[in-house]
Amino acid sequence: MNSNREIVVDFSGNDEFLFADGFDGAIIGHCSNGVVYSAPTIIQILQDNDNMTEEEALDYYYYNIEGASIGEYTPIYMWDNYYLVKHKKGESHEEESNKKENS
Repeated sequence: MNSNREIVVDFSGNDEFLFADGFDGAIIGHCSNGVVYSAPTIIQILQDNDNMTEEEALDYYYYNIEGASIGEYTPIYMWDNYYLVKHKKGESHEEESNKKENS
């Protein structure tokens, strides 16, 4: 099976797209400007792989990932509405995980 990177390059025909290393599992597609990543999935990967709290992962994401503009074809990071609404209400990802585990 092809990796997410290979799929993007195969379908886009663009081998100049830039990728965020370590976050292939967060790739959700591409557009003419670059590879599109799910920001909430990146946050989850940081929590799972680097044992960060959600707050630490968000801080790291904003400073080191989203804030890095590396020129043409810089990756695009998308926030889904579910994640945004959930956090507006003040429910953390950890609280939601606990609810799912206790269901």
